[in-house]
Amino acid sequence: MKNKILTLITILFLLSMNINVNALMKDETVYTKLNYDGSIKSVIVNEYLKNTSKSDTMEDLSNLKDIINVNSNHTFTQNDFNLTWKSLGNDIFYQGKINKNLPVSVNISYEINGVNYKPSSMIGKSGKVKLTLKYQNKDKHVVHINGKKETLYTPFVVTTGLILDSKNNSNVEVINGKVINNGSNYIVAGISAPGMYESFDMEELKGLDEIIITYDTKKFELSSIYSAFTPKIIENSDLEAFDKLGSISSDVQKLTSSMNKIEDGSKILSNGINEAYNGSNTIKTKVSDSIVSLKQDHKEVLDEKTLEMIKMSAMSEANLSEEELNAIAYQASQKATLTDEELNQISSLALSSVGTITLSGQQKNDIIANVNNMIEKDYAEEIKSGARSEVDTLLSSIVSKLSFTPQQMIALSENKIDDSVASILANNLNNVLLSNLTSSKEEIYVLAENSAMESAKKIASASAINAATISANQTASVLAPEVSKKVATTLTPKVAGKVSKEVASTLSPEVAGKVAPALAASVASSVKNEATNQIISSMTILNSGLEELTSGLSKLNDGSKELASGISTFNREGISKISSLSNKAEDVTNRVNALIKLGEEYQTFTMKSDSTDGSTKFVMVTESLKEKSKVKKITESKEKTNLWTRIKKLFN
Repeated sequence: MKNKILTLITILFLLSMNINVNALMKDETVYTKLNYDGSIKSVIVNEYLKNTSKSDTMEDLSNLKDIINVNSNHTFTQNDFNLTWKSLGNDIFYQGKINKNLPVSVNISYEINGVNYKPSSMIGKSGKVKLTLKYQNKDKHVVHINGKKETLYTPFVVTTGLILDSKNNSNVEVINGKVINNGSNYIVAGISAPGMYESFDMEELKGLDEIIITYDTKKFELSSIYSAFTPKIIENSDLEAFDKLGSISSDVQKLTSSMNKIEDGSKILSNGINEAYNGSNTIKTKVSDSIVSLKQDHKEVLDEKTLEMIKMSAMSEANLSEEELNAIAYQASQKATLTDEELNQISSLALSSVGTITLSGQQKNDIIANVNNMIEKDYAEEIKSGARSEVDTLLSSIVSKLSFTPQQMIALSENKIDDSVASILANNLNNVLLSNLTSSKEEIYVLAENSAMESAKKIASASAINAATISANQTASVLAPEVSKKVATTLTPKVAGKVSKEVASTLSPEVAGKVAPALAASVASSVKNEATNQIISSMTILNSGLEELTSGLSKLNDGSKELASGISTFNREGISKISSLSNKAEDVTNRVNALIKLGEEYQTFTMKSDSTDGSTKFVMVTESLKEKSKVKKITESKEKTNLWTRIKKLFN
């Protein structure tokens, strides 16, 4: 049994010394006997002075009492706390007593079957045993970390051990430790770090200030409990990895900032695409409704009342007054075009709604500038040529439909004029119509070209903002002819009104009474039908393009939402946690460095001379407690004295 105990003491001593330390001139070992509850019974300190200079005398400071030389006959003189040893070139080992609290205290509690007992009352009992060793670090300091005052404790790590025989004990477990079963005994070793939780304020370190040992026993006996600790837990050279944490933390912060921008951008992109999809879908629906409405519009061009008024006015007076001529022109122009409500509906739905998608002002300006430059550079001549062609086509159609033959003039006069007069009237009427249309042609060209360019830029820009550049160009190229036709349709009422007015004022009252209403109705009906058919055709093409655009935007909208969601999840569950850990690691590094400094500064438990360096180790022992016979008590008393002597020699 004694050999096993000595083996455990050796293991604990090696554990406490398994630290790279510099060569010191003074090593100090503090041996403490504890009562069973952990309170101090006695303290003995061994001092080892290393005579590195091989001098004849050595100076030391000590507040120990009952000082004795434990390994030689070298003597000393004492003046207060100053000791002068006559070392004669040799090392000095001396020992003394001291009445002083340790920097680490322990409270030991005992339970069997869930009930607290003094260990003497548990001897021989059976049941579930629980030993709790609660350590407390009392060596605290206020230091500055990151510009703040923080409370840190000198970093003592306590190694605790005891041996339990496997004959009477089983199911041995330890919290914050390790159990080794060699077949005949359980060797229990625990590690605690009192003050670490308070120094780092980390939840992971909570509970590291205690060792809890549980086991089943058939016959309880208390084994000796040994604890060893030192402030030298880690060296500066062991923390080179921490030096890299500063740069890592900076890089992580950059990563976090960039990831936040990416997440914000993905949300803006998703919102913009969603608005584009909603806007495109709305335009598509309203354009479809407009096409249906235009196809179902069968209203007469001129109402009966207007036609009767034109006829009566023409017959009552050969020369119509200016007011009457204006009325005829007004009626013809009004009925030759779509109503204001229809024009507003088509214009609003086909063009204005495109601008409902909201992007940033800078993004819109960039897109509009690029589209305008492209149209001016690559498509201006084509658009203007198309507009002029549409005007030529429309004017040719009007001239063709409004041309009169001599036979029509004779029929209109109810055979009251002959062929020569009819030819003159037909030629005059056709010449007036052609002259008026020709004189307005250049004006119509300019208006059509400008309107076509402006509309092309507006529509192309709106389409480019809402969808991809290819879809925008395709939509713009489809809308450009429609805009040209719209311009021609807008100008037609002016031409129709002017022609009607000229014809009415030229013909005789009888002819004017018959021709003027027919002419006004014919012009208005032809222009309206032609314009309506062309608008419906253009809007059908536009609607088809919008179908494809809306379908594409729907898929893009779903994808952008999934992308935004994925980026947010990655940022929240990945990058944010990395950033948090990085910040925490930097704080831990600063605290570790501060703890290393505190450990280095703690060099002696007794007194320290400015001319010496020192290190200190602590060993605390709680003696075993067993059921004894009288003979056994005497034998074990001698063995304990022997064991304690051997332990002290081991550490020396």
